[in-house]
Amino acid sequence: MDFTTLSRKYIAYAVNYICEDVTNLADLRHTNSGSRVVGDDWANLLTAVSLPEFAFARIVGRYGLLQ
Repeated sequence: MDFTTLSRKYIAYAVNYICEDVTNLADLRHTNSGSRVVGDDWANLLTAVSLPEFAFARIVGRYGLLQ
């Protein structure tokens, strides 16, 4: 699935306040930092969940749950 298709999926999540796949969007933003589409989707998602101050913060890494 290309990131344009994924982008549409994340917009639906943001509109409906569903954050189950935020990690994938964060990964896309980290690996495609020059993409305006991904950047806008990230900003829209964070704004939708009342975290707009983090929309343009740099992603330096991520944590996973230990099993």
